[in-house]
Amino acid sequence: MGIFFFPIIFLAVSIKASDKSLSYSVNQSIREILYIPVDPELRYRAKIFIDMFLQRFARGIGAVVAFIFIYLQIKVRYISLVSLIFIIIWITVSLKINKEYIDVIKHNIQRKWKRAEKSVSETVDLDYTKLVFDTLESRKKSEILYAMHVFDLIRQDKLTPELERIISQKKEEAKASSFDALFGAEGGSWAHTAEDMESKEDLKTNIDEVMSLKSYQELMTEYTDKVIEKSNETEIEKMEVAKAIGLMNPDSPLVDKLIPLIKDGSPEISRYAIESAAKLKKKEFIPLLIEKIQNPIISEDSTAALTKFGKTAFPYLEKSLNDPDSSLPIKKGIIKVFSRESSQQACDVLMKYLKKNDVELEDDIIDSLDKIRSENPDLFVDVRFIKAYTLKKIKRLSQLAVIYSELNESEKKELSRSLRDIFKLLGLVYPHDDMMKAYQNLKSGTKNSMAYAVELLDNTLSKELRDRLLPIIEQVLP
Repeated sequence: MGIFFFPIIFLAVSIKASDKSLSYSVNQSIREILYIPVDPELRYRAKIFIDMFLQRFARGIGAVVAFIFIYLQIKVRYISLVSLIFIIIWITVSLKINKEYIDVIKHNIQRKWKRAEKSVSETVDLDYTKLVFDTLESRKKSEILYAMHVFDLIRQDKLTPELERIISQKKEEAKASSFDALFGAEGGSWAHTAEDMESKEDLKTNIDEVMSLKSYQELMTEYTDKVIEKSNETEIEKMEVAKAIGLMNPDSPLVDKLIPLIKDGSPEISRYAIESAAKLKKKEFIPLLIEKIQNPIISEDSTAALTKFGKTAFPYLEKSLNDPDSSLPIKKGIIKVFSRESSQQACDVLMKYLKKNDVELEDDIIDSLDKIRSENPDLFVDVRFIKAYTLKKIKRLSQLAVIYSELNESEKKELSRSLRDIFKLLGLVYPHDDMMKAYQNLKSGTKNSMAYAVELLDNTLSKELRDRLLPIIEQVLP
């Protein structure tokens, strides 16, 4: 009875109770969760090992330490120092296990798909492919256009023997006389001229020399003025002139003649002029190219041309993006140009515009930032702003998620799109590949991969984001 009433008994009971009361509830549940990413066969063996051996081994170590202290008659207060050492070891091992645990989760889920443009760019040289198709198409328009396209291929060292055979299959050999109207060259067999690399180099040198002659420049200037002044009947001639100017030196006086050709009402003429402007990279063309973005027929040509200007075009692009008078198609095209640059400067411009809360462009901005991040994961972003922005979107989404079953199909698609944007935003703050793995496996993965994805989010996201996002995922995703 004396022991019972001795004050220390209450301390001992409380310590033992707090230790054992959770052993088969919270502790066991957490251990079961930790088994999730482990292979089923290994999981079964590991569970037996941990339950039957590891826990008892730890108790045995504790008993040995206590016995040593008693045997050596070491003061009890020094046990706390040994306990501290074991605690430090335990924390270190726990952190290492946690890292390995997350790595195992990542290993068990894979990307289901890549961004479409990345998949295409990894397998196809788009610029080269376009030039080849344009070359084949130009044969239907004009021998001169065709000859200039072939010369363009030679100049870029892209006219391979295989390609020579392809572009020569459906038509007789194009004559070198096709160049006569523009270059004043003597007639001859084009196929013979391009038979070997030495003659190709000679051809490049000869044509470049002719095009740089002052007399040729004067002749072409006079010819170009006449063509531009004529009516729509000279559409082919205007295409030829636009293509020819793109083959000249940027300092040529003929370069200024591209301006009316870019402005031309014919999409075909304008397209040739835009391509030449992209080669010459003169700043005065940039505003014209930006304006041409709003023409749906040549919008892609304009954005592709602006992309080739690189950072030179950034001040003009940013000014137009922030101009309230710029049309929506122009702003969308500008955002696309920035996304293709994938630089810190492009990221900063888009981040700055995202803070304006332009609802019409929000999807485009987020998608472009996601593309830049996927290609350049080391870019700096305003983490605090992105987290706050993401939380705001999650809060809006949670209101719809509560009534998800009552939404119609269009509303459900809109909600799904918003959830996709949230994961793209998370990819700006957390490892991009991890967030895309999680989203794709939640969207279209197996039961196990979905569980891994949730576990990855649970171990990666901050508490505030995790507590708000995971309930939405449970309600919205299958």
